[in-house]
This record gives sequence, C-alpha cells and structure tokens, in this order.
Amino acid sequence: MIQSTRAIAFIVIQITVLVILLTVQLPLRLLLASDPPRPPVKDNPDSEPAGTRSSCGTNELTTSLPFTPLLPGTTSNFSAKTVSQHPTFWFYIPYQNQDIQSGNFSLYNLDQKKTIYRTDFKLPEIPGFVSITLPQDKNPLNINTKYRWTIILNCSSPNPQTSEGGFVTHEGIIERVALSSDLQQQLQTANLSERLDLYIKNNLWYDATADLVEIRRFSTDWLNLLKALKLQELEQQPISGSVLLLEN
Repeated sequence: MIQSTRAIAFIVIQITVLVILLTVQLPLRLLLASDPPRPPVKDNPDSEPAGTRSSCGTNELTTSLPFTPLLPGTTSNFSAKTVSQHPTFWFYIPYQNQDIQSGNFSLYNLDQKKTIYRTDFKLPEIPGFVSITLPQDKNPLNINTKYRWTIILNCSSPNPQTSEGGFVTHEGIIERVALSSDLQQQLQTANLSERLDLYIKNNLWYDATADLVEIRRFSTDWLNLLKALKLQELEQQPISGSVLLLEN
C-alpha cells in the first residue's frame, strides 16, 4: 500500500514537471518564430557590424576596416544630429555586389514607436562608400525627434560554420534639430572647409557627410573628414553612389 502511494506520488510529480516545462517552452517557441531577436546594441560601438556573421565578403577590399557607417565610432549607438528634413545616410561597404543578395534599410520613430520608412535595395556594382536618402515623397523628419535607423545586408555566400547565408547589420540614432539663426548665417558665408567644420562642431554628422561627392574632390577636406571619423584608412576607397532601390 505504501509502495503504491509512493508510485502515484512520483507519477504526479512527473506530470507536474512536464506541464511546467511545456508552459515555459511553448510561449518561447512562439516568440522566436514570430519575431527574430534584434542584435545587441553596443554602448560604445566600433566599426564592427552585428548580425549572424562578422562579414559577408568573399573578396573584400584590401582594408582592415569592415562595413561601417560614416559616423564617429566613439558616439554612443552611432548617435548624431541633422537639420535636414530628408537626410542622407552614408556607409562604407567593402562587399562585392554578388556577395550581398539584398539589403534593407528602415527608419523607426522612437516617440511614436512606428516605422516611418522601409526599403529593400541592391548594392552598386563597385564596393566603396554607399548612400541611402530618405525620399522627398516621404514624410520629413520632425524637429526634436529621434529616429532609429537600421541597415541589414543579407549575405549571398553561405557561412562556412552554418552553411546558411546569414546577415550583417548596423543601427544608430538620428535626431533632427532646428537650425539656429546664428549657425544658418555662418553656413551661408562659409566655404566647403568652413561648412564642414561647422557641421562637425555642432554634431551634425549627417549633414557633414551629405555632400560626400563634393568633399571627395578636395583631398585636404576629404582627409580631414575621415580623420574626424577615425576612418583615414579609407582615404583611397571609391564613392560607389546610391543603393539601387527594389520595389516593395
């Protein structure tokens, strides 16, 4: 009789444990299936991308620097400001066109907690400096509002460790601010070098790099910008131009 009671108690305990395990695991599986986890945000980001692999390149350019935004790497979460309604985002992407199956760029309003822009794209033919601009037909950025941008590059070649394509990604913060009358006056009379200095001093990095093609034509300004970004190793790399947008 005692052995029978112990056996029943043991079975009850096993059933209870099984129910608890199913209760914990089922919601977790549903969560993982519905929304893949975001890569961790770095408090003090460097130029290394996050993602499921460190690089997509099978034939990267001869540089020690990886895929990176043209923003100061010492700035928390690649955070900087702009006075532009429709800013341009610049990235150094060393991958060949065939190395990237597709890319995705999105802008998320942190106040309204919603995505305001999202697009898929292909890279230009030549590796180098690549730009993405918020289109003029989209709503402008609001003043004194922060947005999170995210860029994802989906690798074409399989990861040797997992045999899957995987991806690399960066994210950062952009905040649109009002252009003060004093700064506006200074910019109106400034030449290219002076304008670049004014943008950098006011943490307007998205505006500092907006005219990258023009800046590239002047070696001194170009090198000064890259030094300010701590990316002077990229001095000889080409400007590839804008991404090729895909129809969503």
